[in-house]
Amino acid sequence: MSLVVYLSNTQVQILSGSAKGKSVGVDKVYTMPVPEGCILNGVITDAGTLSSAMQEFWKTNKLPKKGIKLIVTNPHFAVRMQDIPLQSQKKSEKFLKRELADEEKNQIIGFYEISKNVKLKSQKICAEIAEQNLIQDYEQLFKAAGLELSTINSGIGMTVNFLLQTGTVTNKTCIVMNLDGNTITSVFFVKGDYYYSTSRRIFNDIGTEGFARDMAATVNQIDQFARSQRIEETISDIYFAGMSEDNANLCSATIREGMTGDINIQRLSNLINVKISGGGYTINELLYPVAGLSNVKNQLNILSQVNENLNKEASEKPNILKIVIPYAITAVIMVIATVIVGRMNANKTKELKEMQSYIKDPYNISEEMKYDEAAAKAGSYGKHYGSLYLMRQNIDSYPWANSSIIRIVERAAKGLADVTILSYDSSSGVINMTATAAKENQVNRFIEKLMKDKSFESVNYTGYAKTDAEGGRYTIKFTCILSEIAGKTDEEIEKEMAALGKESPSSENEESADSEESSEEVDEGEESSSEEATSEDTSTSSESSSESEVVE
Repeated sequence: MSLVVYLSNTQVQILSGSAKGKSVGVDKVYTMPVPEGCILNGVITDAGTLSSAMQEFWKTNKLPKKGIKLIVTNPHFAVRMQDIPLQSQKKSEKFLKRELADEEKNQIIGFYEISKNVKLKSQKICAEIAEQNLIQDYEQLFKAAGLELSTINSGIGMTVNFLLQTGTVTNKTCIVMNLDGNTITSVFFVKGDYYYSTSRRIFNDIGTEGFARDMAATVNQIDQFARSQRIEETISDIYFAGMSEDNANLCSATIREGMTGDINIQRLSNLINVKISGGGYTINELLYPVAGLSNVKNQLNILSQVNENLNKEASEKPNILKIVIPYAITAVIMVIATVIVGRMNANKTKELKEMQSYIKDPYNISEEMKYDEAAAKAGSYGKHYGSLYLMRQNIDSYPWANSSIIRIVERAAKGLADVTILSYDSSSGVINMTATAAKENQVNRFIEKLMKDKSFESVNYTGYAKTDAEGGRYTIKFTCILSEIAGKTDEEIEKEMAALGKESPSSENEESADSEESSEEVDEGEESSSEEATSEDTSTSSESSSESEVVE
């Protein structure tokens, strides 16, 4: 039986339970309100008041004081999923310290196994990284309350371990979103494998339309990130935790408005492998502490690493004296030698005084101050120029969604399809459009023309839809992502490339434009021939005209 404690932004959640295989059982749930101003975004701001409240709560509820597992979500407690060779724990520790820990910041690293591939001789581990002082602060908080910690783990890492062990996300491309106070943490899985996680603060009041839009924006950002990483799988499921049913329904409706395709959105309320007894709680309210009860394989906990470092430092103190004594003796000898050599430098005293007089001369001091002031201004101008240069680069990297883009679309659609521009997202350069045409091959030719144009980085569409009416038209929805040169003239592009020291692609654009114009002439010629042929067939027989259209 284990006692898991989670320090959330609003309360201390305490669970008594155990894990067996892939199942987790919770026997009792205790919640203690956090005194106001004691915790902010997972960071302890008033340790004295919080430890006193915890001491009184433990005494009142007669809770165990030893072997406590602490779960935290502090922004300074980093989590990294890392693929490393299959090797001993000591070798893995050295490897991860070398790759992830910053010795200048006195960072400590702990880790545990997520999965392993014996065939490839590799393993995926969850590494937890934090500064030694942060872990000591947590340990001192509990010691002040008369409690003893056995382990400290990150809530995000333990949640990933828990979801994979219980099979909740097996073979799914999904997002698990946990709301803790005003902070939403999202974990993204691709085909059942952890991909990345992110946390952000919600500034709108929970339960409002603004809150729902913030949640939808978070999902949209993850979806855009997946597309930028060329992830072909679409998001099929979204799981909410820490959220009421009404708020979940509100967010679901807003998210579905901005997503294409069928998507399953639900709360994490009932999991087959999780049993919570008493109190009427579900996994929805207790995701982090329940995850803390799950089994952890081959763990080297970060708390044990801190204590090991402290013991090592204590044992090395006597050795320090042995090192210092020879230096002290050497220093004494050097002092004696300095006194002797000092006599030899008597002749330099006069020269030294002259130099000091020169240095203290008011005129020289004034000139030095002028130089320092000029140097400071030059440095300030240099920083300002660098900032402006970076700003110029960032601004030039954005496409220009101006009338020239509309002309490109109209030119590509001429004689082939009718196009309607639905929306444009300036932050991502994404344009949503619909096109209708009488024939399927006309839509294909229109899309091909857009793909060949340098103004578009990519053109994505899912398929056709045809109206049921006689002689119905083909309709397609598609998304275009503008390239960096979109909407800019050759002269503007050349200036940008010259500022960045790159070769201008204007010649390529000219060739592309010539090719497109010739292609348009061919397309218009083909359509003209087709119309003449159809006209001749029509004069002969309406029946043969119909057959001619079918053949085409």
